Amino acid sequence: VDRSLRIEVDASPGARFAAVGVDVNVAKMGGGYAHATGTSYATPAVTARIGQFLAAPDPRQNLIVLNQIARSATLISISGQEVSFIAAASNSDHQAASINRR
Repeated sequence: VDRSLRIEVDASPGARFAAVGVDVNVAKMGGGYAHATGTSYATPAVTARIGQFLAAPDPRQNLIVLNQIARSATLISISGQEVSFIAAASNSDHQAASINRR
């Protein structure tokens, strides 16, 4: 989705989670930054949220973590389908997650 939570034209239908992946500031090879769009740029926000709930891979915890992520997300409607929106983690979120694992 974009920053206004509008679906991106090439987004995968039927996704359970969404994150900003439109016009994302990314590092360029050789230095500097550029803007890019795609699910590859939204995926890290969801992955980071999983990392906040799951300290190590544990198949027994998968459903619990998915439910925790869904509860912590903002429910949005995309083309009539309800999707859990995951905001990118802030620096304070990363610090809190690392403190909680100690």
